[in-house]
Amino acid sequence: MKLGLCAQVGANLWSTKMRSLLALLGVLIGTAAVVALISSGELATRTAIEQLRRMGTDLISVSVYGLRGDHSAQSGSVSSQEVLGFSNILGVKWVAPSAQWPVSVMASGRSVDASVLGVTPAWAHVARFELEAGRFLTGMDAQRLHCVVGAEVSENMRQAGVFPVLGAWVQVGNQHCQIVGVGRRWPSNFFIMANLNRSLMLPLTMVQSLSNASVEIHDVAFKVMAGYATQVVQNQLESRLKQWKPKAQIYFKNPEALIEQVTQQRQTLTILLGVIGGISLLVGGVGIMNIMLVALAERKHEIGLRMALGATQRDIRQLFLAEAVVLTVAGGVLGILIGSLGVVVIAWISAWYYTFLVIPVVIGFIVSCLVGVFFGFYPAYRASLLEPIVALRSGY
Repeated sequence: MKLGLCAQVGANLWSTKMRSLLALLGVLIGTAAVVALISSGELATRTAIEQLRRMGTDLISVSVYGLRGDHSAQSGSVSSQEVLGFSNILGVKWVAPSAQWPVSVMASGRSVDASVLGVTPAWAHVARFELEAGRFLTGMDAQRLHCVVGAEVSENMRQAGVFPVLGAWVQVGNQHCQIVGVGRRWPSNFFIMANLNRSLMLPLTMVQSLSNASVEIHDVAFKVMAGYATQVVQNQLESRLKQWKPKAQIYFKNPEALIEQVTQQRQTLTILLGVIGGISLLVGGVGIMNIMLVALAERKHEIGLRMALGATQRDIRQLFLAEAVVLTVAGGVLGILIGSLGVVVIAWISAWYYTFLVIPVVIGFIVSCLVGVFFGFYPAYRASLLEPIVALRSGY
């Protein structure tokens, strides 16, 4: 761009500051939307995949439920004997059943927000549940009133005046159990649905005994031995369950399948969010075209004077097109900065793994420039077609 043209563009845009600012604002919002939406979608996907990988790709979980209207005994749950039978399947290293027990939890006479979960010693290995203090449940605790509490339950108990938490007694239903372990904050994931931070974990056998066997096992997690394909082991488990529970509804999950599914959906999500952001950018482009057409109507005399002094149609087109491009580029740069800052805030609030992504920034900038050229060309073309005599007759 020549120095003279730059000066003319700057002077024209400065003379209509409010109008130029509004046009720039439209592109800014559109570009920020493109950058923020595409980046947020990509970061959310990466975070989900990272959480699954952190749990390990050697895990399998199964949920078993009965068909509606089927009231036959054990039709939609797994018995303790069947849990033991899973250990004989080739490739299974750990078997970790769990069962929810809907009872209240009290500490120092005050209610504690906690879900009671019956588990086995293998649960800590499969769920990767780490301890802040004490120990996890062992086989020796099978018939003892011992329990382990999650991080949020521990904090709630401290607020209720229970200190130290380790060794304290809590009331579970009509029974009292002693806390032998306090968990660290456990990162939630898509694989294990229970929130272990808000759980009070008791031995599964004790839960079934205290509940008079009313608590049923619907969920079982497995850890696969090294060297065995997860899908192959899952197929064996599914075959065994269908033999035991031909009428049950069986739902399997494994991180490998979930990662593949999330990866496949990434492209669709990116396109969808990009289209949504692109619509905002198109609205900004329409605003620029509208501003340039209004400017054309007001500057006919100026255009006629320029043509009378020797300006060609190409010069007029360049002038109007340059003004549109300057507005879109400025709006695009500011939109990239605001959109990138917005992504940082969203990632921080959502606890995502933040990584600066170059591709959404490049896409946002290129699209904003293309929008400026596309929507600025028509007003520039209209301006270049004006007849000098007709334009000079127009008033200021």
